[in-house]
Amino acid sequence: MFLRINKLFHFTFAIKIIFTLNNVLAVNSFPLVNKTQTVDYAPDELDPVVMKSYRDYTDASNTIYNKVFDYYAEICAGSIWQKRFEGTGGTYGHSFMMLRGACIKKAKGGKPVFPHQLEFCEGGVVGVSTDYVFTNIQWLGSEGRDFMLYGNHPADVPFTRKAWSKIQKQAQYRGILDHVEYTSQAEDGYKSVSRELGKSGQKFREAWKHDEAIGTDFAVGTARGGLSCTRVPLVGNNPENRSQVVKDVILYLNDLNQVAGQKGYDYDGAVNNCSTTVHNSLASIGFWNNITNTEGHPSNIFDILGRMNDIVSPFNEMALTFKEGNNLNTHNLIESLKSNTKRFQYFKKTGWLPQQFGTLIEIIHPLHYKNEVFNTSNRTHYVSLAHEIWDKASQIAPPGFDLIFPQPLGEGKEFRQNTVPGSISMDLQANVEYWKERYKMVLEDLEYENPSDEVVQFLKQYFEQKYEQTYILNLHLITKKVAKDKVNSLALPPMNKW
Repeated sequence: MFLRINKLFHFTFAIKIIFTLNNVLAVNSFPLVNKTQTVDYAPDELDPVVMKSYRDYTDASNTIYNKVFDYYAEICAGSIWQKRFEGTGGTYGHSFMMLRGACIKKAKGGKPVFPHQLEFCEGGVVGVSTDYVFTNIQWLGSEGRDFMLYGNHPADVPFTRKAWSKIQKQAQYRGILDHVEYTSQAEDGYKSVSRELGKSGQKFREAWKHDEAIGTDFAVGTARGGLSCTRVPLVGNNPENRSQVVKDVILYLNDLNQVAGQKGYDYDGAVNNCSTTVHNSLASIGFWNNITNTEGHPSNIFDILGRMNDIVSPFNEMALTFKEGNNLNTHNLIESLKSNTKRFQYFKKTGWLPQQFGTLIEIIHPLHYKNEVFNTSNRTHYVSLAHEIWDKASQIAPPGFDLIFPQPLGEGKEFRQNTVPGSISMDLQANVEYWKERYKMVLEDLEYENPSDEVVQFLKQYFEQKYEQTYILNLHLITKKVAKDKVNSLALPPMNKW
């Protein structure tokens, strides 16, 4: 019997095999930039005014989004990085997460406890990143969205070696990499660099560690192109448990690092990588199924084929997060809650479902302006794989969604103006308006279900509340009531009848 498999599956299947084989065989180096060489900038470097206006635009969007959602996760992906003169990161880029509603737990001296742990805090943002060099920690936490994305470096200022060094010093002062141990492969890279430059000692080794972390574990936007995120709201409708969902993600991540601190962490480029950490963090709250087979390394093609469902990659993960968060089917939802008691009980407890308004895509920005450290001349080449995956993702987007990824990447003002306003997948007001009508349709569907069924009763109550929220928010956003004194009016209406 033949199964009908769509084009997306064929594409993903091929990518996963190539991705896995590449990571089984890949060896990365850890050189420091040769500071005696000069830089020839690419002719297509973005104008600093455009870079600043783009950052200002996204910052304004974030301000509005933060007024609506107190807690959310951002599932992000970026291209490979390549130093100007030597050294290249993993072929398929990097996946990381930013969590709003979390802070790094600190020891008495103000440095992070080890292994890194999170704690719930209002308004806090922590970037969570898994790096293949880690052996005694699974993820590294960096506080502050701006630091995670840009290393607190301004958008319209060239990214020089001095700026690069400043970010290193910030990270060292924060103690981000304190006590983190690297793989023997990474240590061999350090020894090679030490011999080549004729430098050694603890101070030089710490500088080397932080050098290699920039662009992966923090300041990701200084090194990687195609940087994009999917936002997932984590606000519960139950007024007594509004923050429970984000707290459960925190609990899951803390458990991961506790285990890694005790038993060690064994990174695998195919089945236990940066995307796996992100994927399973959402799976811990029922967003989708968990990847359970993360131990061991696929050693041959048969092992790879037997573990295809366990293989995830950065841009696929980000695009599929968007799809899952917007793929609402009334009948399927009812059946899944009836068949999964644990999921239904979690829904009753928190008033949260994965599919809801506010699951949006944000294209962060192209590689940093005038970059002396990381190569930007082949920026479009960097994200060619992302474009292909994005094209496929547009085929799986729910009906009515205009999933847009600009071609070519980074054409200044047109890039910003033609892709963001009015897009259901990117613009909050358009998204809220779409979901308002979608909730109305779901409520009509529920009228045909058994009114005495407990699942149906809770769903009807939930969707009535979500419709009310989107109705009110849509009015506020249309009339542009986004000033600071309107924060309370923009917040989700309190629900007291859960």
